[in-house]
Amino acid sequence: MEPISIALGLASLTGLDKKIGRWLGGSNGEQVAAQVVEIAQAVTGAKQPEQVKQVLETDPQALLAFEEKLHEREHELERLAYRDRADARQMYRETEHEQADSIAQSIIRNNLWFVLLLAIGNAAAVIFLKEHAAVLATVSNLIGIVIKSLLDERKEVTGFYFGGSMDGRNMVADRIGGSPGVLGPSRQVGP
Repeated sequence: MEPISIALGLASLTGLDKKIGRWLGGSNGEQVAAQVVEIAQAVTGAKQPEQVKQVLETDPQALLAFEEKLHEREHELERLAYRDRADARQMYRETEHEQADSIAQSIIRNNLWFVLLLAIGNAAAVIFLKEHAAVLATVSNLIGIVIKSLLDERKEVTGFYFGGSMDGRNMVADRIGGSPGVLGPSRQVGP
């Protein structure tokens, strides 16, 4: 089994599979997976992934200890998962970025209009295709997938420009020339 599948299987035992799954889906997913498996091995004392999973399935104390260790190292795992974004942001700062800004501006400006048009198209499909349930279901699902993709694009662009939960304050501070966590002379960002 590949490390990502193993890590996701172990995480599903704790109920943290959605959160850890997001981290495993990035370009550093295998490194995150290796860390998750390492944590599980350290907690259980087992070396083989099948043994680790068996121990976690049968021993509630080991499972609880594994979940606690994941929570303890959550920040480290998240930082590892999104490390490639930091590199992209650094590269963005060091290069001419008019083309990237133009694409981002186009996404932010136009995607909501496309979403609105697709929603109207979906409503029209419901009205005109109500006699053809299979076609209506297919069209509605495809429209839903495209709408989600368009909204995800917007989310990625805003995430890039304004940062995520880990470094958003630094990105804002860099943009306005202040120190991290401070907007202007007296307004604080975040906790």
